[in-house]
Amino acid sequence: NTDPSWNSSGINIMDPAVSSGVTSDNYFGYSIFANTDILLIGSPKYSGTLDASGRAYLYDFNQSTPVLVQEFDASVGGIVGAKYFGSSVSASTNNSDYNIVVIGSGGGRNLTSGLAPGLDTVPGNVFIYKANTLNLGASSNPFTLVQVLYGSTGSNFGCSVSISNFILTIGAESASSYFGEVYIYNTNNYGNTWNLIQTITGGNSNDYLGTSV
Repeated sequence: NTDPSWNSSGINIMDPAVSSGVTSDNYFGYSIFANTDILLIGSPKYSGTLDASGRAYLYDFNQSTPVLVQEFDASVGGIVGAKYFGSSVSASTNNSDYNIVVIGSGGGRNLTSGLAPGLDTVPGNVFIYKANTLNLGASSNPFTLVQVLYGSTGSNFGCSVSISNFILTIGAESASSYFGEVYIYNTNNYGNTWNLIQTITGGNSNDYLGTSV
């Protein structure tokens, strides 16, 4: 079923995508973020096709058993053509009265062999969600979309993401003719708006700076 279940060794096995009837080629678990509060899992080929839209799943660990509290997909933001949503995930749950989830949609990045044919003209996106509560398991779907960040065409913007408190870092491994770039954002209004404060570019072509951040 879609709820977590524990086996005899105490390992939690989670795969809600399989029970939802999608194909086995959904890449559930391609990206993972975990801390003492939550587990966030990306499934960037949710549709099982090259033109994948993707999903991400958020579990709350602050309940008696882990609870699936929200599923994310790009359609909530109205983004037409977002590819591989869930190829990168991160979250910040150490704030005083709110939580932030960040999900990357790496554009035309083929998950197994670099750029996918015909998709290298698709810009990547990063979706930022906020929940104005610390008790995520108290209600379903506590997160709402607050901002979508856009990359340049063919940059694979969002192939990697990382957030810590008020700092958000995003990788774009194919930007600037494959030099790669890393973008650093901050917020000064409790996560409602994020502003670019620095861009770091790779030193040479094919450096692919930003593959991970």
